[in-house]
Amino acid sequence: MGMTCTLHRVTPSEIDQLVKDPAKVSEILFADDENWTVTKPGGLVGFLLRFTPMSIETATPREPLNEEDLDKLRERECDLEGTWHGLHFLFTGTAWEGAEPACYLVRGGEAVGGDEFDDPPRLLRPDLVRGFRRFLDGLSEDELRGRFDRRRMSELSIDPARLWLRRATPADEALALLLRAFNELRTFTERAATAGDGVIVHLA
Repeated sequence: MGMTCTLHRVTPSEIDQLVKDPAKVSEILFADDENWTVTKPGGLVGFLLRFTPMSIETATPREPLNEEDLDKLRERECDLEGTWHGLHFLFTGTAWEGAEPACYLVRGGEAVGGDEFDDPPRLLRPDLVRGFRRFLDGLSEDELRGRFDRRRMSELSIDPARLWLRRATPADEALALLLRAFNELRTFTERAATAGDGVIVHLA
């Protein structure tokens, strides 16, 4: 399973709290967990799992989210799922490098959080968010189309590789997926920058 990338808005007051207590990042990243119910399998499967190191859980919403709730969630979070690495490639032409602010999806900012994170979340303060916004605003879809190179993305092991292989997802479909994610990221970053908020970038 590939990694995911989620961006979370944080207010200046929340940033002050994070500076004093970096462990509070978990409260921000997982604030929506209270809206989900986690259950473990029962019956024979549940019985057999007692004798293995495996654990299986199923998460379902406690209440269906309406459109208003979804809009609020989109303003607070931007989940790039399987597109973040492809976007980074389009922004930088690399797998893990690149100059700031183009590289902010994979590097840059300040590490926050404790040992519970294999890859610590990174805080982009408001000035960095404004710089990222200007960078994104300076890109056009036509420019990104010109940078899309399935063969090179496959060579660099851009995650998830199945999207870039020739016989998997058609090129136009893969590119459309990236452009849609790009526009969502640009809208999210614009809102955060306008509000004077920072952003936590979480790769997991």
